[in-house]
Amino acid sequence: MRSLLLIVLLATTQVFSASTSATSDSEALWRSAVLPGWGQFYKERNLWGYTYSISFGAGLLMTTTSIIIWQNFKSQYRNYQPSYVTSSTGEVSLTNAAASQAEFSRLENASNDWTKVALISGISTLLIYTINLFDAYLGESRVAKKLVGTKEGQQRIQISVQQTSALGLGLFLQYTF
Repeated sequence: MRSLLLIVLLATTQVFSASTSATSDSEALWRSAVLPGWGQFYKERNLWGYTYSISFGAGLLMTTTSIIIWQNFKSQYRNYQPSYVTSSTGEVSLTNAAASQAEFSRLENASNDWTKVALISGISTLLIYTINLFDAYLGESRVAKKLVGTKEGQQRIQISVQQTSALGLGLFLQYTF
């Protein structure tokens, strides 16, 4: 988890240092394919970068944890040994048949439940990853650069920044130098 956070922080600092060059959609796509959210950081869409990075990481953690728990219950079910009693005549029977059946049922139900959790979290994580790729490729860069002519016919760079708040209200800032 620390290494993932370190990679995200390094990607963020690389985005800020590379903010003077034009962004390309294919560059953002392969970055997001390597590490979800990295392409959004590249396009300086930091809120979405953090959203995809954290949600993909949480989904991956949930999927891994649920698979481990599922395998644990599955192993317990396969290895469960109810207690047996041997009578004086040599007959072997369960000590408590109802308790043994209840334990088998509990382990089977827990295994089935964690199978469902693993599938749902795995599919959700894959969906987050896929949406991340589409967003990295199709999402608009927050810093659009274009050449604008001046009165003297010289060229200058104009940077337009648009940040969207959590409420959906937009703030448009324009820097010209």
